[in-house]
Amino acid sequence: MKTTPVSKALTEEIAYLIVSGHYGSDEQIPGENEIARHFDKSRTSVRSALQSLASKGMIIIQAKKRSTIAPVEQWNWLDSDVLRWTSQVKSSDKVLRHLIATRLIFEPNIAGLAALNATGKDLADIEAGYEIMRDAKAEMNREKFNQGDIQFHNAIIHASHNPFLLALGNMLAATMELSFANTLEDDVSLSGPALQEHWEVLDAIRMRDAISARSRMRDMVLASMRKVLPEDPDFVSLIR
Repeated sequence: MKTTPVSKALTEEIAYLIVSGHYGSDEQIPGENEIARHFDKSRTSVRSALQSLASKGMIIIQAKKRSTIAPVEQWNWLDSDVLRWTSQVKSSDKVLRHLIATRLIFEPNIAGLAALNATGKDLADIEAGYEIMRDAKAEMNREKFNQGDIQFHNAIIHASHNPFLLALGNMLAATMELSFANTLEDDVSLSGPALQEHWEVLDAIRMRDAISARSRMRDMVLASMRKVLPEDPDFVSLIR
């Protein structure tokens, strides 16, 4: 079914109801006729919107039954729309735990590899991301700070020079971006500690100290986690 601007806009509206928790996991959503009346849209547009959400793993469509919200584990987290929609709201503790676990598995080890493999250009790219963050803090520009943060971490992934990790780069970058949306302070003036943590990672990579780079990156991820989770999840002690 061809996607139209109307069905695309409706997809966005229904997706927001899902990611904001208006509909819970395994909960049935209203039928096509009810959705059409509520949003004043045609059934064709509703059907197209629901099929789009189903293709992203967010809902389950069954013949002659109302659609059901799929468990978050079944959502297509590599889909840019799913990540964008989710980043617009504060994620649940469950999603945040998954995010932090993913970051802990990959990022510290990637930082260690970067310390071993980074070229002069790689180091310049990492530092450029840090400098954007530093300037953004001085300018009180949260959006610019986020952009620098993402550039910093992407540059570290590239500095690993591991083709398999590079292939995962978009997924890892998306995971980081979603994590930042939930863990960074709204007031950029409070980002001093985070800026210092990034400097320590950069310095360890520049000094070719893989063990320190890995440790500093792990500390950074845990510091982000502790801003939003009341206590350390069980997996923290397992992922070293």
